Amino acid sequence: MEIKTSSSPIPEKLALKEAALWTAQNASRFDRAKSYTRKGLRQACEDGRLKAEKVGEGNRAVWYTTLEALEQFLTEETGPGRPTSAKKGVDAIMKPIAEKTGAEEAISASRQYQGMTLGLCNQKGGVGKSSIAAALAAVYAERGLKVLVLDSDPQGNVSLQLGVDAFERKLSGTISELYLERATVPELAVDTIVPGVSLIPATVELAEVEITLPSLVGSDLRLITALEKAREQYDLIILDSPPNLGKFCVNVLIASQWYLIPINDAWSLRSVAALIKVARKNASYYKTINKPAGIVMNMMERTRIKQEIKNSAQEMYPELLLQTEIRRSTLASEASAMSVPLPVYASNSPVTDDFHALADELAQRMRLILPSRAEKPLRAK
Repeated sequence: MEIKTSSSPIPEKLALKEAALWTAQNASRFDRAKSYTRKGLRQACEDGRLKAEKVGEGNRAVWYTTLEALEQFLTEETGPGRPTSAKKGVDAIMKPIAEKTGAEEAISASRQYQGMTLGLCNQKGGVGKSSIAAALAAVYAERGLKVLVLDSDPQGNVSLQLGVDAFERKLSGTISELYLERATVPELAVDTIVPGVSLIPATVELAEVEITLPSLVGSDLRLITALEKAREQYDLIILDSPPNLGKFCVNVLIASQWYLIPINDAWSLRSVAALIKVARKNASYYKTINKPAGIVMNMMERTRIKQEIKNSAQEMYPELLLQTEIRRSTLASEASAMSVPLPVYASNSPVTDDFHALADELAQRMRLILPSRAEKPLRAK
């Protein structure tokens, strides 16, 4: 079935989970719109009332619709909303988390989890993927979201920055087991030092899995398959990748609805085109949807070289370069040495403000419902 293109900034296709979240958020515009959960929308797709496209067969079939089709369906099915039935959009999904003072209280709020996936990728090393992944996880947890981090880098940097040394703790349950289909996400996820953030860690043994993985059936789909049900238990799943375009990075790209590309020099900027090409190629081949959430300038300084890199990025990718920049700070290396995410180590620093701004900008692009910044900073356990 042909999908009409919407003039809205919302992406062309919406999965039913995204459509259900949008419906709840905009419930005040339509009478009884809140009654249309993902299950109700799926039924509407199957009987033809909601224009949609079906991808896949059987239990793994996924329906995609558009914002235009969804609005038309809700208007026809429920009618325009009456003033007496108006609801607060975000509150239809979440309790007023912004009024809470602590992340743990916010996380305990009874609500439907959003199930968003965000990958961090760049084949160039040293751009700060792991640091950004850990920092974003901490920031989003402070803002009330339930977060899971997957470490697909054999170096295990994001695991260490979240206070989990899987090798030292002799953890048998690492992401290697996920790639080899020996365990599930709930079995492998462990708590971190950050309240509200869980982790599936990595160790150097993951490098051995990378050698055998290509010979296994469905090797590119290990993560997306593992996360199929686990997404329902988290608001945001952050996937860190190694500095290459190998099997682990491909798995991260396929499993991620959105992917963030950190850059900090000319070489990392040159890697962007190849990364986007690989992402699009795999999305087309496997019929998945992944979109670049943006390019973020990391370790920024007020130097001529850094400004030239920024100008080049703006010229090459005007729609992808994010407004938020992460400044260079000695606090980053201090936090890393202490195995603590920077926003937890230095909660009131300017660079932590940068990460909150990045979280806001990404949330807007990804349509992630995000409460305002808490007055009480997040503390490590």
